[in-house]
Amino acid sequence: MGGRDTEVQPLFVTIDPEWDTPTRLREWLGEIDSRFIGLTGSRQAIEMITAAFIVIYERVEASACCEYMFGHPGLICVMDRDGSFVFLLPTGTPAEAIAEEQRVALVGAPGN
Repeated sequence: MGGRDTEVQPLFVTIDPEWDTPTRLREWLGEIDSRFIGLTGSRQAIEMITAAFIVIYERVEASACCEYMFGHPGLICVMDRDGSFVFLLPTGTPAEAIAEEQRVALVGAPGN
């Protein structure tokens, strides 16, 4: 690694803080990419951040597989260093496509 990819900080914010403890997030996200930071907190804190980013989700009780699940669009929200929105992608977008979107966004950035 090197160059611009070292400037990217993957961040995961849970919508299920009762399940996603810091330990669970660290283990799960570490399997995906060691650079990930997982954020959890109180239900009130999660509600504040989901409202701020207009994240829509719904807790669905008792399904065949588990006690509950969350229905949500699972989007990747890319922000710049200042915390401003850059673009949105669906979960499952291939890494190459994410990198291309970032390249396009950065080429248009001042000073590039």
